[in-house]
Amino acid sequence: MGSIKASVLVSGMGFMVVAAWMVGGGAPAAGACTTAVVASEASTTGTPILWKNRDTPVLSNKVVFVDEAPFAYLCLANARADSGRSCFAGLNEAGFAIINTVAYNVPELAGEVNDREGIIQADALRTCRTVDDFQRYLEANLGPELGGQTNIGVFDADGGAALFEVHNHGFERIDAADQPSGYLVNTNFARSGEDGEGEGYIRFERASELFRTFPPGGVDPEVILHNFSRDLRHPFLDDPGQGGGAELPPRPPVWINTRDRIDRPFTASAAVIVGGNEERPATLWIIPGEPLTAAAIPLWVESGRSPAALSEGERAPLWEESMRIKRGLRPSRIGHTGDYLDLTRLDNAEGSGYLPGLLETESSIFADTAAFLAGRPGPEELGDYQEQVADRVLGHLQSIVIEGSEPPPTPLERNDGARLTTYGELSNYLRELAAAGPEVDLRPIGVSGDGREIGALFFTRRAHTGEPREDKLKVLISCQQHGNEPSGKEAALELARQLVVDDGGLLDHLDLVLVPQVNPDGSEAGTRRNAADADLNRNHVILSEPEVLALHDLFLDWMPEVTLDIHETNVSKTSWMNAGYLKDPTEQFGGVSNLNIAEELRALSAEVIEPDVGRRIRDAGVSYHEYIVGGPPEEKRLRFSTTDINDSRQSMGIYNTLSFLFEGKRWDDHTAHIASRTAGQVVAMRSFLETIAA
Repeated sequence: MGSIKASVLVSGMGFMVVAAWMVGGGAPAAGACTTAVVASEASTTGTPILWKNRDTPVLSNKVVFVDEAPFAYLCLANARADSGRSCFAGLNEAGFAIINTVAYNVPELAGEVNDREGIIQADALRTCRTVDDFQRYLEANLGPELGGQTNIGVFDADGGAALFEVHNHGFERIDAADQPSGYLVNTNFARSGEDGEGEGYIRFERASELFRTFPPGGVDPEVILHNFSRDLRHPFLDDPGQGGGAELPPRPPVWINTRDRIDRPFTASAAVIVGGNEERPATLWIIPGEPLTAAAIPLWVESGRSPAALSEGERAPLWEESMRIKRGLRPSRIGHTGDYLDLTRLDNAEGSGYLPGLLETESSIFADTAAFLAGRPGPEELGDYQEQVADRVLGHLQSIVIEGSEPPPTPLERNDGARLTTYGELSNYLRELAAAGPEVDLRPIGVSGDGREIGALFFTRRAHTGEPREDKLKVLISCQQHGNEPSGKEAALELARQLVVDDGGLLDHLDLVLVPQVNPDGSEAGTRRNAADADLNRNHVILSEPEVLALHDLFLDWMPEVTLDIHETNVSKTSWMNAGYLKDPTEQFGGVSNLNIAEELRALSAEVIEPDVGRRIRDAGVSYHEYIVGGPPEEKRLRFSTTDINDSRQSMGIYNTLSFLFEGKRWDDHTAHIASRTAGQVVAMRSFLETIAA
C-alpha cells in the first residue's frame, strides 16, 4: 500500500510574522539533541548528573519500566516502540544512567549498520553497573553491526561520569572529572571527529554559555530543567528569551524562529538524571514533551513502575497534552513555519500567558520532592508519589487553554447527542475546522439540487494545497449519500476535529479529502433520496444528479488511490434471524467486488485490508463483521458485498482504485442512538485510515 503515492504543493504561511529573529540552517531533526555530562565534583548534589533535550521527529514518547535481568531500568522510548528494547535515556537499578546525541562527524562506512543508538542504550541499561562495564560492552561489540555514530554519556553509582564518542570501529572515552570545569556539553559533533563537520555548533555555544554561569561545584539539576532545557536565546543575536513577551501585549503575536535554540520545534522531551547517595536514590527527572509545554516529574527505578500518565495507552496522556499545548504555541506546520513560536502565548503584560503558572507548579514539585526524599521513602511510597506528581502535572496541562489552539467540539457533542447536526451548523463547523488547523483547507465541490453548497475538507501535512505530490497516498472519504443515514456525517465532523487536534502521524503517510455530506437536501428533509427523489448511490453510471456529478468531478480531478463511502443499514432483518444469522454488528466493511476490477486489487482488499480493519475495530471494542448482503429466499442468498457498478464504491473501483464501504448500524428511526452510532463510525473510519497508512 505504501507504494501508492499522492501529492501536494505548499501555499502561504497562514499567519503574519509581526516580529521574528531568523537564523539559517540548523541541525537535522532526526536525533539532534543537546546534552551534558557532569562529574560529582562539579554538581550541587555531590553526585554525577546527565542532561538531555531529546530532538526527534518522533514527538510522542513514553517512559516505561522494564523488569529485566540482571538489571531492571527506566527507559525513555518512542511511544510506538515501548518494549524497552530501544531507549534514548534511562536509569537502571544499579544506579547506572545513560543518554546520547547523534554525532554527525564520526566515521561512517557505506553498507554498515547505523541508527541503533537506542538498542545500544537499552543493552547497556540491562547489563551495565559501571562506566567501565559500558566501555567493555563497546569493546566487545565494535564492528559493522554495532550501529552507532553517537556521543553517549553515562554515570554510575560509584560517582564515575564519562562521555563516549562512538562509531562502529572505535570510540574515544572522555571522563568529566578530567575537565577543568568538571562537565562536558555536547550537541551533534564529536570532539574526536572530523574538525568543522557535524551539526549543532550554535546550540553548543549557547549551552556552554549557560553552563559557564554556574560557579565551581555549582551545577544545579533544577536550574538545568527549569531554565536551560527551555532556553530560547541565540548566542549570536540580541533577541528575547522565553520570558521575552512579559512586557508585551498579548496581541499582535511576536514570532521567534527557534530552529537553532535549545528548546526547538522537534524537542520531544527533556531528561535530567541525578545520581544517588546514601540519603536518596538516583532520580530520573522527565519533562514529557517540548520543555516549554510541560513540567518536570521525578521517577525512581526502586518504585518498580512508571506512572500511567507517562506510560500507558497508545500515546501517553502527558505527551498528548503537551503536544496539544505545542500546537497552540506553534500553530503553523507548513514547511518550516513550525519553527516559529509566539512569545506572547508564553507570557505577556496581561498575564494571560501560560508559562509562569507552569514554572510555578514545577518549582513547587522540586520543593515538595526534596522534602519527600528527606523522609527516606520506600519503594511503594516512591511509586505512589511519582504517580501523584504525574497526575498533578497532567491536571495542570489540561487546564491550559491557548486561544485558537484547537477547534471546539462538534455540533453533536455540543448538544450531547440530543439532535442531528443541521446543514447550517455543519457549514459553520467546517469553517471553524479550516480556521483552526494549518493542515486543513475547506473548498466547495458542487451544489445540491436545492442549491446547498457541498463542502470538502482537504487534509495534508502542508495545508491549503490540492496539487498532487508524488510521495503520499491519496484518500477520498464521502459520507451521507443517503439523507436518512446521518451517522457518517456526524462521524466525519468528529474525525476531522481529531485530525486537526492530532492526526497521530496519519498525514505523514496520506493526504485526505473528506466530504462529510454528499446529500444535504435529503439530510435536511430526513429522506434517503435527494430533492429530485433520486437515490444517489444508484446514480453513479447515469450521473444525472448534481451531487453525484460533484463527487465524480472531485474524484477525477484528484484521482485518489483509495476511496471510502460511509453508509448505514438496519440493525436486523427477520429473514436473516430465521436463517440463524442476525445482521447486528455495529460496523460492516466491504471492499471492491465487481469483476471488471483488477483481480489483484480485489485480493488485496479481501485478504489484507479487510482483516486488518476488522481487527482494529474489534480491538477498539466495537462489534464488526465483513459486509454481507442478501438473505432468504434463495434468490437473495447470502453473498459478500454487492457487485453493482452504479454505486460509488464499484464505479470508482473500475479506475483500479482501492474502493471500500462501511455500513454502520441504523434504526428505523434514523435519529435514534445517534451518539453511539457516530462513535462506532469514528472508530471504523480511523481504523481504516490507520490500516492503509501502515
